[in-house]
Amino acid sequence: MQQAFRIDYYVGKRPQRLSNVTLVSPSLLWVTTGSKRLFWKEDTLDLNASKLLLLSGRTRLTFENLPEQYRFQSCQISLFEPPDEQQLRYSQHTQPSSGPWITLTPPLVQTLELLKTLKLSALSLQVQSYWLKALYQQLAEQGVLHWLFPESQSSTSQALAEYFSIAPGQPHSLLDACQHFGLSRATLLRRLHQENTRFRDILSDVRMSYAIYLMQQGERKLIDLALRCGYQSPQRFSQRFEKQFGVSVSRYMATLPN
Repeated sequence: MQQAFRIDYYVGKRPQRLSNVTLVSPSLLWVTTGSKRLFWKEDTLDLNASKLLLLSGRTRLTFENLPEQYRFQSCQISLFEPPDEQQLRYSQHTQPSSGPWITLTPPLVQTLELLKTLKLSALSLQVQSYWLKALYQQLAEQGVLHWLFPESQSSTSQALAEYFSIAPGQPHSLLDACQHFGLSRATLLRRLHQENTRFRDILSDVRMSYAIYLMQQGERKLIDLALRCGYQSPQRFSQRFEKQFGVSVSRYMATLPN
């Protein structure tokens, strides 16, 4: 089913330190229990329930999730539809101080809580879009909507990542991607080169993010994780996971509730 947005939940019972976590789509991150220590450029920021993190697609994060009384919980709202141009222009004219986070206001908290209660599978794409536009308007009025959708953001790597995320475990080939987007091999590779990335790196990022999602959903068997993420070898999957995030699969699993 096509979605305008998706809400995923992440939990932990022990500190979770992860490096190079790539967001596939523009996203809102809201810590509701515990805190997230974000290592952002030259700064360190502790995010709690009073702050909302706003990040554009293909952003890489290094952070540590810190439980409070053996529990950490956050939600990520992934955004699949762009806002109206009018909303973006309004946001740019009311731009506050720089930084990828804002202090939550009661009206914005109310909207986020409402979105969390929606059963998206029962709503048409058009209805989901109406709910999303209301959220976008609130973010525009705070001057932060354009942080999620910067005009300078290149679109080829973003589109490719979202294409992979539909079925991360499939054996995606360059030829298949070219056919899907109606591009020649040379054109696709040139665009990715201009965006300083590679086809295989984008695919790997998507698969590793999917691995974390699967573990958060309760998948604990290494062979099943590997296969569902497109790896025939559990050992190769484990090596890639540790290289990407700086922590082994087993150590990450140990931070999750039983």
